[in-house]
Amino acid sequence: MRTINNWCLVAATGDIFHDVFGYPYAEPNGPNLSVAGELEENGKGLRTSSVRSYENSIITTYSGSKYLLGQVRQDYVEWCRKNGYHIPTNEQPVKDKFFVKGD
Repeated sequence: MRTINNWCLVAATGDIFHDVFGYPYAEPNGPNLSVAGELEENGKGLRTSSVRSYENSIITTYSGSKYLLGQVRQDYVEWCRKNGYHIPTNEQPVKDKFFVKGD
C-alpha cells in the first residue's frame, strides 16, 4: 500500500482558500474531498480521487484505491486551527460528517 506524506485535504470543487500542490485547501468536514500530498516512495506529488471512507489511517477512494496517511502537512494543520476547523490527524482526517468510517 502506498503512503501519502505531507498531506492535506483539498476540495474536488468549491471555494479556493489556499493553493497547495496546485489545489485549494478544504475544510476537513466538507463534502467531495480528495487528499493531496507526496508519495513516500518517490516524493512525487499526488492528488487522489474523492475519498469514500477511512479507517486506521487508511483512506479508500471512490475509484477503489487505498492509501496509508503518513505525516499531515503542518501548514494545513495551522490553517485548520486558525479557521476553527477540525484538526486533522492520520487516525481522524475529518469529522465523520461526510466520510464513512470503514467500508
